Amino acid sequence: CPPPSFPRRLPHRGAPPPPAPNNEHLVRDVGGLADALGVLALIAAIVMTTPLLVATAAAWLVYALPHFVYHVSHPLEEVPMQVTNVAVLTVEVVLPLVGLAGVSVTRRRRT
Repeated sequence: CPPPSFPRRLPHRGAPPPPAPNNEHLVRDVGGLADALGVLALIAAIVMTTPLLVATAAAWLVYALPHFVYHVSHPLEEVPMQVTNVAVLTVEVVLPLVGLAGVSVTRRRRT
């Protein structure tokens, strides 16, 4: 169960956040999405087929890129936390791009 201050701690702009039960639901949904992408990435790393690797990288980018853009354009008030946040979110964008570049290089070498 989230602490009573939970709704106030979520960074937001504009309209206030929804009541606490909705916040918890949203956090659980997004956490489930991140877990699902992690499982997909793990399976792709084990199976190592090009279509699965490309699909995993594309799916991760669809999730990570808008998340990155949002957090860069809506910075946290605490600078050290914002720096950490942007660093982690940058990795979430760069890793799939590196994977796609690796697939592209491998395909060119095979032809």
